[in-house]
Amino acid sequence: MRHRNARRPVGKCKGCGLNFRTFCGKFENPKEMWVTGRCKGFMNEALLQEYLREAETPHLVTSKMVRQEVARLRATEPHYQGKERPEHRYV
Repeated sequence: MRHRNARRPVGKCKGCGLNFRTFCGKFENPKEMWVTGRCKGFMNEALLQEYLREAETPHLVTSKMVRQEVARLRATEPHYQGKERPEHRYV
């Protein structure tokens, strides 16, 4: 199990376009990329453009998103199960 901060860019990533403070836009573990001396994605415009192209593509609509939208719509309509709404129950 990896530590949750494993995706955080290291200090050497400063100035890179793929550095989004809390995660690296290309690599799962940026620290491992610097072991060999220099990260392959550091200041690499081709990888940055690839990331931006992927980010522009519309996301798939999941069944969870559809279910949540239906629930939001149903919450706005009254539910009386075919009966008239009683004005006062305790009269």
